[in-house]
Amino acid sequence: MKRELQVTGQIHSSHRPDGAGFRRRVCSCEDDKHITTIDADGVALAAIQGLNQKFDEKDAMIDAQQIQIGNQQTQIDDLRERLSRLERLITSMTNSERHP
Repeated sequence: MKRELQVTGQIHSSHRPDGAGFRRRVCSCEDDKHITTIDADGVALAAIQGLNQKFDEKDAMIDAQQIQIGNQQTQIDDLRERLSRLERLITSMTNSERHP
């Protein structure tokens, strides 16, 4: 899955972010043991954006599933009606054979 991170107006893309790659893109600190508040804010923003994207994807999937369920329910209702008509027809034919 391709991910994008927008930091200071630039978009950075990677297919699989790792810790070092993420740090190079986001952190402005001089070493790997400290981060600045700007870096922390950038990390928090990236996390929020990632979660928001996941929620949007899940919402789209739920919407598609609800449509699919509605279509399936319509098919079930149609099949129940057809079955009911067939049962009535068989009952009618059976009764007419018994009482000619």
